[in-house]
Amino acid sequence: MQAWTQFTNLTLRGQKLDKKQLLELANDRRSHYKTPEWEQSFWNFVFAWLNDKKDAINIKTSGSTGRPKSVRVSKQFMVNSALITGKYFNLKQNDTALLCLSSDYIAGKMMVVRAFVLGLDLHVAPQSSNPFSDLPENQNFKFGAMVPMQLHQIIKEGEIENLNRFETLLVGGAPIGSQLISSIQNLKTKVFLTYGMTETVSHIAVKSLNGNTKSDWFETLDGIEIETDKKSCLLINAPMLNPQKVKTNDIALINENNPKLFQFVGRHDNVINSGGIKLFPEILERKLSSLISKSDYFFAALPDERLGQKLVLFIESQPLDSSKLFMLKFDMLFRLVKYEIPKEILFIKEFKRTPTRKIKRKATVKAYLQSLEESN
Repeated sequence: MQAWTQFTNLTLRGQKLDKKQLLELANDRRSHYKTPEWEQSFWNFVFAWLNDKKDAINIKTSGSTGRPKSVRVSKQFMVNSALITGKYFNLKQNDTALLCLSSDYIAGKMMVVRAFVLGLDLHVAPQSSNPFSDLPENQNFKFGAMVPMQLHQIIKEGEIENLNRFETLLVGGAPIGSQLISSIQNLKTKVFLTYGMTETVSHIAVKSLNGNTKSDWFETLDGIEIETDKKSCLLINAPMLNPQKVKTNDIALINENNPKLFQFVGRHDNVINSGGIKLFPEILERKLSSLISKSDYFFAALPDERLGQKLVLFIESQPLDSSKLFMLKFDMLFRLVKYEIPKEILFIKEFKRTPTRKIKRKATVKAYLQSLEESN
């Protein structure tokens, strides 16, 4: 018998369900025409998890850095990941956990697996921008996970105190700006930024964003070893999660005094070479995070006859009027050095995005260039 097959009981909102009951519910909810899509996704995964004949799950990647693909992940590796996370955050049986992420992707699936493996009391909510609108007011949680967009929306709606209903909250799936980080500093909740991917079965490292443990460094979980290659890209050795060493395109800086700590610099395939100067878009974006807070944005390269590549700032917004545009350019002078100032600022009505709302940089740039060709 495979080790993962022992984890077939699940507690949902305080109701303990065994394998037979879960399969009956899954069959009913998956086939009912009134079942909303988010709930069908949840029950589809529960059904797949309980299938003893298959020891792996096909999981879609988000496609933020390339074409979406399907990765086959061992159920035992998913169990191992849950145990590692449970140990790091001291999660115990009957601790309450909130699933408000899509069960189609690794982050949502792993919340379910942690409930199976650790015996958590799982509360499942729709993947809305503000999950609290679908939750009882008196319900608190030991553990939960969100994307930055959800965190931003909760704060925007003036419900930041609702975040204190968590003891520990993970945030991941997209970059998080300095203004958003600043807004959570007075929370009682311990908020952690995650680093990971489908190939590593969710996160392999976390960074504390607030409180006394706030840090500039990601810390790897137990059993995870990291190094960098000749391009300074992160290599992850986690045999309990993936039998192969995972090669990433993420440029990282490993702490000289503690090999468990690292900083994310930027993606190697995003690096811009403008006139011989290498520019890291993610670093520049962090510098502007408090300046451009109401719109999504990113730095990218466009072809340039003199420089080879010229630095361009894309902003998802209607064009600013002349006075606001002047102030934006003026403020950049105090945040960026000379060669970091974009040669152009382009306003795009809507960026290309993945199903999980991550920005597809290359696809957005390509669409812009195509629109230029069509207009000429």
